[in-house]
Amino acid sequence: MKKYIVLFFTITGSLFVRAQQQLPNPSFENWTFHNTSLPYEEPDVWFGTSVSCVSSSNQPPVVCETSTVKTTNAQAGLYAAKLVNVANSDGSISKGQLIYSYGSDGYVTFTDRPKTLTGYYKFNQTAADVVNIIVTITGPTSTDIVAYGTLDLTASKTNYTLFTIPLQYFSQSIAPKDIYVVISFNDNASASSNFTVDNLVLTYTTTPTSTATPVSAGINFFPNPGKDKIHFEQPVKNISIQSANGASVLTYTGDNDEVNISSLDKGIYIISYEHNETLIHGKLIVE
Repeated sequence: MKKYIVLFFTITGSLFVRAQQQLPNPSFENWTFHNTSLPYEEPDVWFGTSVSCVSSSNQPPVVCETSTVKTTNAQAGLYAAKLVNVANSDGSISKGQLIYSYGSDGYVTFTDRPKTLTGYYKFNQTAADVVNIIVTITGPTSTDIVAYGTLDLTASKTNYTLFTIPLQYFSQSIAPKDIYVVISFNDNASASSNFTVDNLVLTYTTTPTSTATPVSAGINFFPNPGKDKIHFEQPVKNISIQSANGASVLTYTGDNDEVNISSLDKGIYIISYEHNETLIHGKLIVE
């Protein structure tokens, strides 16, 4: 099992939980017809439905499929959200995904500091498909990364199974303002795979969290801030750099001891990499 290490902490004092915000519509009970011309509902507050319409010889009748499906096969309540991968007429795939972020209808400013995101899922996996879940908490601007957590689900589950994503805090001094949650299949996933998710819950500490000291991962990168390239003390593998909202901007497979970051805009990013079966997360500043 992989261990998780955070490179950078700035903790200025004890943390006391004063409120326990939750994600809106966390069990996907509420759905609305946002596009009246199509017979598909979307989960309120969450974005994810992409519709592919095809027909023979481009003439009616047109058959439309959606990548986010309302299902009664729920873990809790009446409904759950089912992500499917839709084959388009040009051979491409519209991957199943759900996104909660600033700008969504009904979005609520997020000011708390949860400990984990938990939820339940079923996964009908074919080929080597993966579902990735990312949680990012940001401060007054989207480049102020307060906390981050990610999880790859890589195995079929026929019964509802609990997942837990620990949130790793990079700063206790920056006040949280927004939260982003992305649940998504890999690109070019199989149209035979599907993923059902339900009952998302943010958990909180019930007692004060004492001041922590920085954790050393042993394998650092430099310079940070960086501009053109960053270097690692030893070769690492599966390097991934993501923006604050969870979008992947650079990936490197295999063993590497340097990464070219000259194509990245100025800002703050999350960098993840592996060394000796340890997954390491760090905060990368590009100047």
